[in-house]
Amino acid sequence: MRVLLPTRPPRGWIVAAAVTATLGVLALVLPRWIERRATAAVVARVEARTGLPMQIGSVGWRWGRVRLDDVQVGGGPDQPSFRFDRVFVGFERASSFGTDVDLIEVVVDGGSVEASVDQLRDLATRGRGADEETSASPEPEQGEGRSRRLPQLARVAGLKVRLHDPGRSLAVEATVRADAALAERRAGLWITDVALDQAGKRRADVASVRADIQLDDGLRPQFPVRAEFTGAGAPLRPHLAIAGAEGWIEASDRNFGALRMQVAGSFAEESRTEEAGPKLWSVAGDVRRDLSAGRITLDMDPFALGRVPAVLERLPVADSAEATVGGHVSVVFADGRARAEGDLALAGLNVDHPTLARTVVRDVGFRLGFAAEVDPRASRVDLVYAEIDRDGVVLDVAGTVEHPRRREGRRYDVSAQIQPVACQRVLEAIPEELVPALARFELSGTFAARADADIDYARLDALTLQAKIGIDGCRIRRTPPHAEPRRLAGGFIHRVQLRSGEVRELELYAGSSDFTPFSEISPYMVQAVLTTEDGGFWRHHGFLPSQFEVALRRNLSEDRIRLGASTITMQMVKNVLLSHERTLARKLQELFLTWYVETAIGKERILELYLNAIEYGPAIYGITHAAKHYFGKRPIDLTPPEAAYLALMLPSPVRRHAHYCQGQLSDAFRIKLQRILSIMHQRERLSDLEYEVWKDQPITFDASARSSTRACMQRIEVLSRGEYTQKALSGLLGMEPSLDPRPRRPESADLGEEVEIFDEDPADMDAPGSPAMDDLR
Repeated sequence: MRVLLPTRPPRGWIVAAAVTATLGVLALVLPRWIERRATAAVVARVEARTGLPMQIGSVGWRWGRVRLDDVQVGGGPDQPSFRFDRVFVGFERASSFGTDVDLIEVVVDGGSVEASVDQLRDLATRGRGADEETSASPEPEQGEGRSRRLPQLARVAGLKVRLHDPGRSLAVEATVRADAALAERRAGLWITDVALDQAGKRRADVASVRADIQLDDGLRPQFPVRAEFTGAGAPLRPHLAIAGAEGWIEASDRNFGALRMQVAGSFAEESRTEEAGPKLWSVAGDVRRDLSAGRITLDMDPFALGRVPAVLERLPVADSAEATVGGHVSVVFADGRARAEGDLALAGLNVDHPTLARTVVRDVGFRLGFAAEVDPRASRVDLVYAEIDRDGVVLDVAGTVEHPRRREGRRYDVSAQIQPVACQRVLEAIPEELVPALARFELSGTFAARADADIDYARLDALTLQAKIGIDGCRIRRTPPHAEPRRLAGGFIHRVQLRSGEVRELELYAGSSDFTPFSEISPYMVQAVLTTEDGGFWRHHGFLPSQFEVALRRNLSEDRIRLGASTITMQMVKNVLLSHERTLARKLQELFLTWYVETAIGKERILELYLNAIEYGPAIYGITHAAKHYFGKRPIDLTPPEAAYLALMLPSPVRRHAHYCQGQLSDAFRIKLQRILSIMHQRERLSDLEYEVWKDQPITFDASARSSTRACMQRIEVLSRGEYTQKALSGLLGMEPSLDPRPRRPESADLGEEVEIFDEDPADMDAPGSPAMDDLR
């Protein structure tokens, strides 16, 4: 837990006591019949000492006691404000005759203080200067006209204090109570309802703080000073906070040069909670403010999350009351840096989050051991090692992360590897809900993996990403019946759910009107797809690691996702076997099935399935229907420009259908198409003669399937705004996922509504026309 403290202790109650002491000394030495002059003298003296204007609402006098109501000091523009509801001054005369008095008690009852840290510092400096000037002047002895300046007892009660530090956007609010026995040189301080905000956001809360302070002859605190507190808390993330913390913190000096602490607390939904539950963690140790020395330890005994139900209800989990978390972290400080080492363990968590899977992922757990060095001044973390162990599968991570505020100064140099382990153990270590399509696969062999990334935002052109996934060391020992190679090689009925909720069905087997064998597809179509999607298709084994580097460099340079790195095999698996959902579960299954498909069937069959199953426009699936819809042709008759056009549709087939609706290509898209033809020629996928014949040939659409431009564009809008997940409902694996629950259809999807025609080039809405898979190094 990070504790934020001001650089100097607040002086609100000291200022209050000094002001009222001055009131008592100056007012009480004068006879009552000159009350107005006495009040004016008091105001003048306070204004001289503080440099701030002062007002007194009313003054009440009686023997041995003065009451001041509605006292205001400061409060103007760029001034601190001290407002006291009531000030009581108790006194007694030092002699029967004369004007000498002794202050017995000064009490401030209610009011507020609002000031910046700098304003209080300046005020304290001004006050010390006034005291030094006064002490330099000779004073009469007691009984010769001298009044006691300091009361025997000073009290402040119910004082609302708000201090702020504009430079750090910090603000502290609290209610202060203080008792000071000045003759005995001791004081007690109670602060309640503390709230620390930064930039308008709550950073910490404390229910109460208590400190007993010894004072020196100058009435300054003698250090070390220990503050005991209860009910402290701080938000960690939305709906998760440290709460109910209690213990003590000890400051070595007025500048908080060193701190000692012993704190224990719990977790809750909000940081301020009176019933935070049993103590679940503890922090103890000491640290210097400049991080030159110290040691802090954090201990958290394994506990069931059911002990913090308020937190459990807000976490993306289900039935996880018995899940446990615990661990130990030790941090050693030296030379302004910190070295942290620890072991943490999580077990039995059932996670329900849309980025993981569409169902609850059960029994999530792992052990984490780590060591890291942190340099706060450089915003740098050197990860010596991090070892994540789940069921014997160990992921080792090491590297350096520099993350300053300036994006250009960031750098991530990280390596990760999985040490050699049995392939079957890796498969079993993955929760079943993340890989349902892999149920009943059995593997033999040894798996290993390594990835190295060096990302320097100042030199993104030099970015490197290297990965070696050793899945080739695995072998299929047993294949479940629904994934037998014969099923992959044979015909099947392909059912697809569209984003609008509609279902399309394709009969992908020989002789069907939905299917075109590979031999009857134009070679120009094959070459165009290889150019735009996967130039290394015939050489790789399902993955092209170099393209992950290309895609990452491009996406980081433009600070958004502009380029993918999926091979044709990966896209076929996603479209034919899985879904378009953006979850970790889909990606893990996609990676495994890509490897499996590459081992089970040949490249030509993979490409044949890809071309016959993917989407080329709104509900236009397969090359057979695409060739007929756009050009009124069979797939074998497609020309190079027509093939290039269909290949360019693939990144965004629904929105790019707008060209067909409008009956012609935009200028920008025409340039993209011509560039693809040029690249096909450069890579010898078009001969010199073919390129010269076709490079300037226009695209002519067959409009027989287009009823009207508006209806055509409206169809795009319906599918683009659909709320379903596009996915295969049946396919090579013989599985039959259920339809998604039908969501409320957006009003704009009504076919009777008018839909605005795109003013921008649809080609610019998605990834650019440059090839995603470049086989020219």
